[in-house]
Amino acid sequence: MVDVDGGADEVVIVPVAGGDRVGAPLVVHLGPDQPRGRVVRIDPSAGTAAVLAGALPAPNGISFDETSDGSYVSQYDANRMDHLALTEQGRQLRAIHPAVHVDTGAARIDSNAVDADGNVHQGLHGRVAVQVLSPTGQHLTTVEADTPDDGAYSATGVAVRPGTREAVVTVSGPSGGFLHAFDALAGGTRQSNGG
Repeated sequence: MVDVDGGADEVVIVPVAGGDRVGAPLVVHLGPDQPRGRVVRIDPSAGTAAVLAGALPAPNGISFDETSDGSYVSQYDANRMDHLALTEQGRQLRAIHPAVHVDTGAARIDSNAVDADGNVHQGLHGRVAVQVLSPTGQHLTTVEADTPDDGAYSATGVAVRPGTREAVVTVSGPSGGFLHAFDALAGGTRQSNGG
């Protein structure tokens, strides 16, 4: 996608949870190299879009929290997850704050998924690992996958199957990509297939 400045950006779409929110996706607009990323709410019935949060440091992963009253947004260029508290019906932003600073070493945070207990499964770009963090930000465990010894790999797209603890992460690198299966700490929900 080309933005208004003529730069190429990527758009990630995530379905919105529950009630009136069904079918009204949130979009994370990535802004490379400067804090110009934004979270946008699309209203498909009205055909309108509204920016919920802007000037973000390359937002990438987005998942609803366990209550669907807010979202965790992974900030690629800041290695932190912000929590966006939404108003009822999820139509406006009530508050935004840094929720978790993630220690990734040389890697960066990418996609995330939230399980039914509110644990955030955070994929890493530049390291084949998923860090699992409690809703309060405590590191609970790290899931790692074996890869060929032919260069750098990343673990990015994370999902937890609804009603089960079955989870997967996409792993990609020089030899291609594959899915790595693991057990999440809690069951998945309809929204546990985050971005």
